[in-house]
Amino acid sequence: MKILCTGNLSKTIPYSLSKLFPDIDFISRSNGYDLDTSEGRIQFKNIIIDYDVFINHSELPGDGQCELLHIAHDVCTNIKVINIGTVLELEEWAWYNPNTHIVKNKLKKLSLSLNSEKFKTTHLIIGGLASIERGVDHQRLNGMQVAEVIKYIIDSPINIPLLHIEN
Repeated sequence: MKILCTGNLSKTIPYSLSKLFPDIDFISRSNGYDLDTSEGRIQFKNIIIDYDVFINHSELPGDGQCELLHIAHDVCTNIKVINIGTVLELEEWAWYNPNTHIVKNKLKKLSLSLNSEKFKTTHLIIGGLASIERGVDHQRLNGMQVAEVIKYIIDSPINIPLLHIEN
């Protein structure tokens, strides 16, 4: 199984995924893929077809995650996609970052609408996340907990369109 994840390895979730899946591939600006540009999106379009799993974790401005999801949907015929959301998309947290609330809800709606037999999607809402720099925070999820949930989604024989986890 080939897994592609957008996002920088210095971030909590990609770092943890790299420990759980030693063969996972990452793309971000740090390794020459600027997914914020049309050239970067063309590169993504050309390589995503070779993967069985796509973890849409990028921190792109605006609708960047939605655009990557659309590209994957347009070119992939049999793939599992996990879109990383945030607790900020919930109504009770909308005040904290209204733009993120709107963008992540758009991603969730798109993920659910594209979900099908050959294009399986999961929108994963993640509660508070401890950073790598701060270490253990018993009130927040750590990266490995999130990576293990992602592994469960990937390995599951059933489709999980929507999941919310928090500590």
